[in-house]
Amino acid sequence: MVFTRTGQDRLGDSIVLAYRDIDNLIREELAIETQLEEALLQAKSANESKSNFLASMSHEIRTPINAILGMDTMILRESKDDVIKNYAKDIKTASNTLLAIVNDILDFSKIESGKMELVPSNYQLDSVVNDIKNMVVPKAEEKGLKLELCLNPDMPVKLYGDELRIKQIILNIINNAIKYTPKGSIKWEIDYEILEPDVCILKSKVTDTGIGIKPEDLERLFSPYERFDSSRNRSVEGTGLGLSITKSLLEQMGSMLEVESVYGEGSVFSFAVRQPMWGNETIGDEVQDVCNVAEADEKYHAPSAKLLVVDDAEMNLFVVTSLLKRVQIEPDTCLRGKEAVKLAKERKYDIILLDAMMPEMSGKETLRAIKNEAELNKDTTMIVVTANVIVGAKQEYLDAGFDAYISKPINGNTLEDMIQKYLPKDKIITADNEAFYGKVGDSSGENNLVEAINNLPGIDTSMGIKACNGEAIYIKICRMFYESADSKIELIKKYYDLEDCENYSI
Repeated sequence: MVFTRTGQDRLGDSIVLAYRDIDNLIREELAIETQLEEALLQAKSANESKSNFLASMSHEIRTPINAILGMDTMILRESKDDVIKNYAKDIKTASNTLLAIVNDILDFSKIESGKMELVPSNYQLDSVVNDIKNMVVPKAEEKGLKLELCLNPDMPVKLYGDELRIKQIILNIINNAIKYTPKGSIKWEIDYEILEPDVCILKSKVTDTGIGIKPEDLERLFSPYERFDSSRNRSVEGTGLGLSITKSLLEQMGSMLEVESVYGEGSVFSFAVRQPMWGNETIGDEVQDVCNVAEADEKYHAPSAKLLVVDDAEMNLFVVTSLLKRVQIEPDTCLRGKEAVKLAKERKYDIILLDAMMPEMSGKETLRAIKNEAELNKDTTMIVVTANVIVGAKQEYLDAGFDAYISKPINGNTLEDMIQKYLPKDKIITADNEAFYGKVGDSSGENNLVEAINNLPGIDTSMGIKACNGEAIYIKICRMFYESADSKIELIKKYYDLEDCENYSI
């Protein structure tokens, strides 16, 4: 018997085959999706590992840079040799360049991983302007460029936003202008527009007379790690990340970077960003003149101040101690949190500076231990000193109980300003106080003071200066002796009356 297949049978077979094909396609798609999900997870894990590595690397690199910049500051302050000072200036420039590269790589990594977050707070625009001026003026002067600041004096000064990132955006733009301007000038304009009763638009525009950008290169301007017109710009330093980071930060702020350029003539970079206001004060015209940012003059002395500095690196302790010499503060120091707690139980301090990352007991743990165990210092001002500048770090330390935050590498002027802010007012001798200059009677200045001391019977100032390796330290020791003499005399009498030979001889 012969069976023949009907059209219906053949249709059924076709449907079965079609289902099998569809099923195979679905299985293949699911397998591809699974592979993609695994690849995404691996990429995410790798990206997180990279971010963690870069954060750790940032800390490890910042610590030695802190020592380099700190010691270099002391050379600039204390050296009388112009050749050595020029070497020190070169070290400072190179160290700051290295620091900028580390910051760029870390920031770009955070942008890539989606971890870059804005941290808005109240800030003052005049502080931002002055900080930026202090950083860019030396670079412009080094290249012989004229740097002009045009600021609307009616600008509101008290704004709300991410001060750190606003500063970073403007710095990136001005530094970029300095890099690509071989001669001529750079003009920085700041203006505003009232948007609502309590909100303004902050406008910034930087115009340079630099090399300009070709129209075909404008699209590549924000590509990371890329430098256009490479044959012409091969000597320019940097990672090529600055403008890419700037663009990303402005986008997070709901703004954009606008660029106009004529090749061979110059460029204009501008942006406008919304900033709420928290006061009616205006910036005035006190920051209009671009200032020389050589090492700032001494503003105060505080020889009676009681400070404790805690850091597990002896070099860092030496750096901070050296930076405080100028304001005549001699801090107690220790290398471990446990030692700090012990000292805090024994002596009342005006300020305690704690390194964030220490073995055995971290800065946060030391802070908690001092507040819980050291009754004398439970209300003492605590300042964290850290190389951790990741976004949110400052707020994290403030939330942990610290009163203030200072980042490594430590800037000498910043440290002095912070100490002055938190010291009791009666511990500060300002430059308008006669005691600041070590005056005795009508004499003033170190030379007159040395002469006055030399006229006292039984004192040979030349031997004293030789033993102290200089007049400055000699005067400081004389002043300390003078301030402590009365109490020491009383102690000597006390130990004599008690026949306490050991303490009497000491």
